[in-house]
Amino acid sequence: MRKKLPFYQLWLFSLALVFGTSTAVTAQSPFKTLTQLRAEQALQSSRSMTQQPKSNPISINESNVITAHNATVQGCDQGDDSNGFENGFNITAESGYRSADDFYVEANESLNVRSIVFNIFANYPVSSVDFNFYEDDGGKPGATVVASETDLIPYAQVPIGASFGYTVYAIYVEVDLNFDGGATGTSYWMQPEVASPMAFWEGTSAGTLGEVIHMSEFSGPWLPDDDGGIHHGVFKLHCDVVVAVDPICFDISDTVEPITRVVLADIDNTSSSTIDGSPALEDFTNIEGVMAQGISYDIALEGNTNGFVSYFTVWIDWNQNDEFEAEEMYEIGYIEYSTGTDGLQTTGTITVPTDAVLGETTMRVIKNWDTSPTDPCDVYLYGQGEDYTIIVEDELGVESQTATTFSYYPNPSSGIVKITANKEINSVSVVNILGQQVSVKENLENGLVDLSNLEAGTYIFQVAFEDGSIENFKILKE
Repeated sequence: MRKKLPFYQLWLFSLALVFGTSTAVTAQSPFKTLTQLRAEQALQSSRSMTQQPKSNPISINESNVITAHNATVQGCDQGDDSNGFENGFNITAESGYRSADDFYVEANESLNVRSIVFNIFANYPVSSVDFNFYEDDGGKPGATVVASETDLIPYAQVPIGASFGYTVYAIYVEVDLNFDGGATGTSYWMQPEVASPMAFWEGTSAGTLGEVIHMSEFSGPWLPDDDGGIHHGVFKLHCDVVVAVDPICFDISDTVEPITRVVLADIDNTSSSTIDGSPALEDFTNIEGVMAQGISYDIALEGNTNGFVSYFTVWIDWNQNDEFEAEEMYEIGYIEYSTGTDGLQTTGTITVPTDAVLGETTMRVIKNWDTSPTDPCDVYLYGQGEDYTIIVEDELGVESQTATTFSYYPNPSSGIVKITANKEINSVSVVNILGQQVSVKENLENGLVDLSNLEAGTYIFQVAFEDGSIENFKILKE
């Protein structure tokens, strides 16, 4: 099974080879921006590194907009909002890079800032935050530091999305800073630094507040964003200590490698197999499966693994408390080297608790690269999540259900294929790719079909049930 290192780890490893293993090397990025890092990763990684903007990012919006100084100013709540996590600018402490963006205080006004919110890309929450505030020097940061704060501990670090292989955090910091607008209005420049192995300040091309982000390399001159020249920092300055937004619950930070089929109870849903062709979390809650207290159900899952291995985990909120808990988690298994349309499945059994709350509840299916997912609200690098509705009934209610639910495994098979269903199977016919019937089984014992006498290849199974319904699927005989 192939694994990959993030590029910065490869870079550090190379340094260790050059300087020897005893040399201390800090995990800091040699890149100014995330798009530069992404371009290098595309050359280095065995994984596809195409950036996919995420939809509907949580931004830090405010109202009551007024216009001044060729910028959108919101008095106490000025700043620029996220626009789909387009880029990031290095603000890692001691990295050699500085990034600064400006804000404005109107004439004859004083701005008392009590909290600052800004978005960053990072693998983990940061340890602390420093700020330097500079005077304006003709549209760029000046030499004079007018205020500074060090070793601030954020009062909230909220994961709000994922992109470029990182989690996006909204960082909330409490301060007490005063800035004077003077007689004609004054611009100031804010330069954040964070204590983190690697962190980038989110930049947006939709910003309107003042000048674009300026950067300084290794104490050199301040220069405007040279990564397109269009990016503003995503931040807000507030005159009160604002309440943090709610965190996201699940995202994919790099590549959506989709779930393509879910079979459980009345659910048999097939969806797109295209890499990055669907959302990180698909909402299929309009699709319902009826399950009864105390009854066990077979589940079968398929997906596009993009040439790697993918693990599946299912959560069902049996107690309907709007939380997925450890006892509601089912690790189903894995598949590898599947296109999502070749019939490869992982299968398992889910037993409804006898005390499961009756009525509608939510099921989440997560597919993750390399390891079995164990957190329904985590941010994963590669994979996908899907949500469904489960209707829990008492055991008597299951008698009225007539939909066909079945699963089959293993696929590929070297001999025996097991078929399970919620109805009696009358017969199973097996047809080769030439359309020739090569086997017919009636009165199936234990749902087992023996393919050991057949040549290797692809076969189509046609399963006829007692009520006259028919289901078809493909099996690869090894």
